[in-house]
Amino acid sequence: MDYLLDTCTIIWMLTDPKKLSAQTRKIILDNGVDIFYSPISMWEIALKYSTGKLDLRGGTPDDLMAALDDEPFDCLDVFPGIWAQSYELPRLHSDPFDHLLVWEALTNDLTFLSADKKLRAYESEGLRIIA
Repeated sequence: MDYLLDTCTIIWMLTDPKKLSAQTRKIILDNGVDIFYSPISMWEIALKYSTGKLDLRGGTPDDLMAALDDEPFDCLDVFPGIWAQSYELPRLHSDPFDHLLVWEALTNDLTFLSADKKLRAYESEGLRIIA
């Protein structure tokens, strides 16, 4: 099984790993699985940081990206056509970043690692999610 990291999972993994569930920590440490992150998450982090809505414990989005580069994760390729098709996914959650991340998980057949319990609503659309 392959996984996609939610933005909050990336932030917590790199700044406060105690916030991650034991199951998520175990998956992240498993060298036998492929784990991906999305450019959408990096954009979300940069936007929230620039507006003061995100505290990276003294770091910057650049620091977070450098730390992420040190991890054995792969960045998903950007396919604007896939993003354009995201209208097909019902709006069960109001956050546009989460909407696109869920769509990427679904279209790439990835299990989503997210602590956002509201995203479980997308299980009815086929999303596999581990909180």
